[in-house]
Amino acid sequence: MDRYIKHKITKNVLLSCDENDLSIEGAKKLLITDGKTVADYEIGTATFEEIKTWNIATSENLKTYADRRKAEYPPMEDYLDGIVKGDQTQIDKYISDCLAIKEKYPKE
Repeated sequence: MDRYIKHKITKNVLLSCDENDLSIEGAKKLLITDGKTVADYEIGTATFEEIKTWNIATSENLKTYADRRKAEYPPMEDYLDGIVKGDQTQIDKYISDCLAIKEKYPKE
């Protein structure tokens, strides 16, 4: 089991380490020395996999619509390949796929 410090509102894990490396009192002192209020944080133990899952979820929540669009847009090479080959169907498909992503992740 690992010890963790997690912000209660953002669910962001600020620290995780082997539970033998950090006591509850040590964690509280760390928060106080950083000028934070202990009441804003959850301090506990969890498995490495649980902490990893929390970190992935938090990172997804921090992504903007632009980050999500960029990750799903089709490769630009598909568009350029269509232009070079003069394949209007391929060009239209690329544009259609991009518009679908824009609709899926509208501007905030």
